[in-house]
Amino acid sequence: MNKLIALALASGAVVAAAPALAAAPDPVVDCSVSGLDDITPAALACAGYYSGNYLRNPQWDDQVLILEDLGLDISGQSWSYFDDNWKFDVSGNSITFGSGGIPTISGMTWIGLHVGGGQNFPTGGQGSVFYRFDAGDGLGTLTFNDYGALSSLVIYATGGDTPAVPEPASWAMMIGGLGLAGAMLRGRSRSAVSFS
Repeated sequence: MNKLIALALASGAVVAAAPALAAAPDPVVDCSVSGLDDITPAALACAGYYSGNYLRNPQWDDQVLILEDLGLDISGQSWSYFDDNWKFDVSGNSITFGSGGIPTISGMTWIGLHVGGGQNFPTGGQGSVFYRFDAGDGLGTLTFNDYGALSSLVIYATGGDTPAVPEPASWAMMIGGLGLAGAMLRGRSRSAVSFS
């Protein structure tokens, strides 16, 4: 009985000492499915819509968690790095890359957008949204289709490789190689030991 009590107390102490896992904030409206066509070219993933301006220093921890959910780890960076180098004031409903101080982008790209006074923005006014999309070999213009009134852009990462899709011949060669390896292993198990 004493061992059981000691085990229960030890288990409780371990659970109490474990740190709480942080989670990204809950959006006002979830754009993970319906918001993929908010931008042209279409997004591969979307996180938002968050009420208020998330593209600021006080929300840095939230930005890190949101971008982790979109497949980007920026936990080793600081807000000042992005604020000084990758945050841009924009207006209207489109962004032209490679002009006005905004750099060109290509490949897998992660951005955050803030809408200052969005028309019909899902949060009922200002808000923020984050996207992951493929900018291809170099995207000229990104269009925010429905809500207009963009005010800020942060480019978190760009230039990542677009995942390659293997050609059918590569798949056939790989499957054939696995089949041959399996046949060799199976053949070895059938060999019998004989003595003369």
